[in-house]
Amino acid sequence: MYIEVLVEIKSKQVDKTFIYHVEESLEKEVMIGKRVSVPFGKQLLEGYVISFCEKPSIETKDIIGVLDTEPVLNEEMLELGKFLKEKTLSPLSACYSAMLPKALKASRKTTISKKMQVYLKLRGDYEEMQVNATDLQKKVLALFENDPIVLRKTANKISSMTVKNLIRKGILEELEEEIYRYELKDVAKKEKKVLFTEQAKAVHEIASGFGTSKVYLLHGVTGSGKTEVYIELIEQVLQMGKTAIFLVPEIGLTPQLVMRFQERFSKIAVLHSGLSDGERYDEWRKILRNEANIVIGTRSAIFAPLKQIGIIIMDEEHSESYIQENSPRYHALDVAKKRSETHSCPVVLGSATPTLDSMARA
Repeated sequence: MYIEVLVEIKSKQVDKTFIYHVEESLEKEVMIGKRVSVPFGKQLLEGYVISFCEKPSIETKDIIGVLDTEPVLNEEMLELGKFLKEKTLSPLSACYSAMLPKALKASRKTTISKKMQVYLKLRGDYEEMQVNATDLQKKVLALFENDPIVLRKTANKISSMTVKNLIRKGILEELEEEIYRYELKDVAKKEKKVLFTEQAKAVHEIASGFGTSKVYLLHGVTGSGKTEVYIELIEQVLQMGKTAIFLVPEIGLTPQLVMRFQERFSKIAVLHSGLSDGERYDEWRKILRNEANIVIGTRSAIFAPLKQIGIIIMDEEHSESYIQENSPRYHALDVAKKRSETHSCPVVLGSATPTLDSMARA
């Protein structure tokens, strides 16, 4: 098997793919969109598998290994990277790098692990285990009187050595479960609000564009109820079995907006630069696993790997925060329009003070 790999060197001189050979033992692991480790000159680099190819006429090197269990770039993201390259005149590797959280970029220094929660499970009958137990063991086992599974750190507070001995004897079993580092606060659900005439009119007009890649401008002063229009539109999209991206220009706007959305929705992921590398990694994988159908975030959230997007909303569309200042210098609106064409979904731009460009197009 031979593959084309885009190595992680952000230079226009090396902005092309290189062909590598895949040994038979690794063939089943290799997929388009996964990261692989490859020799490049005297260096060991990471790169993205872009495509499969025929055996070349020149001698090729073998890949070292495959770094992912699932592709980090799906078919849409691969095409979107090529679009960004043409639009911004940036190296393709820089475009792909801009789309991904740090833990999934092709880089030699990326080591972000999953956060695991360790539990203990009682193997056997609680009463029988108590019979020949020592005093410390009885204290540990007492945790399982009403619950067959407890946190290991709770048992370790009594005696970590005793816990180890009970595991070694097979009385307790250790279980691991991944937990996400970013947790949303619990928010009470609220009833759906009745829309005003102008709000209902806007919802009806935009909803008529579902299934198309139309762009709408929602012009309304601050406090005029644009957010309720967004929420109603997203609810309709979710009822159709589709997903939604909601962009805000500033990190500071995200928490209050997320709480507002939590009053009506449950499966929400958050993406912005204020998250730690680990939190961003977790949120990204939550989206990949289809555990979120709404993504709320700043500019980079436009790259969220959602499937079947039904609507993309950019609030405060006039903000310059939607423009990336370093390479690739993209505008989130350009990416939004491109993704809307792919998914045949409308883009909604909201603002109290729209740009002259948006007003003219409207």
